[in-house]
Amino acid sequence: MTPAQSNPDSSPRPQPFRWTRNDATQACHDFRHSEHPPPSQRQFAREHGLPRSTLGYWLHRPQHPGLEPELVAFLDSPTGYRFLRRLVAALHLVFHLAGDAGLRPLSRLLELTELDRFVAPSLGAQQALAVRLQDMLIAYADEQKQRLSARMPARKISACLDENFHGSQPCLVAVEPESGFLLLEAYYPQRDGDTWTAALKQALTGMPVEVIQVTSDQAKGLIACAREGLEAQHSPDLFHVQRELSKATSLPLHRQVQTAQKEAARAESHTQVQRQRQQDYQCGPRPPGRPPDFASDIRMAENVQRQATADLTQRQQRQQLAREAVRGVADDYHPFDAHNGQPVSATAISLRLEQRMQAVEQIIDAVQLGESSRQALAKAQRWLVPLVASLSWFWEMVDQLVSGLGLTAAQRQAFREQLLAGLYWQRQASRGRDAEQRLQRRALADRLLGAAWSAAGALGSWPRPSNKKWCGWRRRRWRCSCVRVRVWRDVTADCRCTIMGRDRCVKVVCVR
Repeated sequence: MTPAQSNPDSSPRPQPFRWTRNDATQACHDFRHSEHPPPSQRQFAREHGLPRSTLGYWLHRPQHPGLEPELVAFLDSPTGYRFLRRLVAALHLVFHLAGDAGLRPLSRLLELTELDRFVAPSLGAQQALAVRLQDMLIAYADEQKQRLSARMPARKISACLDENFHGSQPCLVAVEPESGFLLLEAYYPQRDGDTWTAALKQALTGMPVEVIQVTSDQAKGLIACAREGLEAQHSPDLFHVQRELSKATSLPLHRQVQTAQKEAARAESHTQVQRQRQQDYQCGPRPPGRPPDFASDIRMAENVQRQATADLTQRQQRQQLAREAVRGVADDYHPFDAHNGQPVSATAISLRLEQRMQAVEQIIDAVQLGESSRQALAKAQRWLVPLVASLSWFWEMVDQLVSGLGLTAAQRQAFREQLLAGLYWQRQASRGRDAEQRLQRRALADRLLGAAWSAAGALGSWPRPSNKKWCGWRRRRWRCSCVRVRVWRDVTADCRCTIMGRDRCVKVVCVR
């Protein structure tokens, strides 16, 4: 048996803990760069409340052979340690949380730059840091949401709804299209109308906004959420209409063009073979017998080649017509004409869209496509009624706006045909298909706005600040002070202010 100590230590034993990297770096720096060096490690440790053995371990750690002494001295200093913390946090935010890089490429980067001598590159250490950053971002988002919602003026907004699937539960996503702000992004066990309504109302709690329009596909749950839960106008998105039209024509016509290209190439090759036969016969020794009728063979091959080329051209033209019809749906579906800027009624839009559908139907009949193409066309045609109804709702909202401004008949006409049209095409200019279309829309917007604000116009008597206030010229611009964080690649389409956690998502990290 071990005998008891004659003078046992009565002081309580300290609880076990780990010294932080910051403590170790600061202690080593103070010991080596002190103005009055201490006589011993023991005295320095006593003065700073450190165990002498711990201080000795820190001071005698390997000094990273193979690296420049200046670099080692910097990274082992408190300033270098703070720089490393900022660098690693920035790498996580930019490449892992906001980008598509995983933790393993991040660890590999630390190894290639030899920063792994100063930063733990293991997957476990980097994953723990990633989880901490996500939790901190979520907490910051909650704080900013409460602060900004209290100062935000009341607004009527639109919401675009959709579901993403990352596992067993769907992720419900709602975005405000003007600012790209995510209203909702969270997992729920179901995606029916009641679930959507409850989720949106919970997400909008404390925010002075009213959803008056919902844009989505024709899913029954989303329609029920819009009409019954939120009592808002439901507007179908245009993407699914074009998608169905593309399904009806794109792949079948592409296959026909490929077949025609092969036939044209085969016919051209056969013509070249016939001509080469004639040349070989004329240049070589003449065999016995009557010479072959090369002219007739070449003429027949050329006729087959011309027919194959004509068939290819015809199929390519049909393919181009189908593409123009699909693109024309997006070109026609505007409340203002894209050429003269005049307002377009819902009846006129309906006629234009019907013409696009008829063009696709004629192509389907001409090339005798299958039943799947006709079903896709029929599905696209069913979207026309809600699309036209959404445009009618738009003009009803415009009438409500104009009626509250107290304008004369001439001013109302100028407001609709010049000012509102100019502002609309001004916003649509950046969404043009190519540079030519963007330039044309900007020129149209400048012409309409110039006519609206001219001194001789009906709105010329308005004071300019009031004009901007009434027509909404001064749009609220949001300046993002956060980073875009995505755990899943397909969570959001285009949002600058997204913060997603492991089990829930919050998005308010913007300041005005």
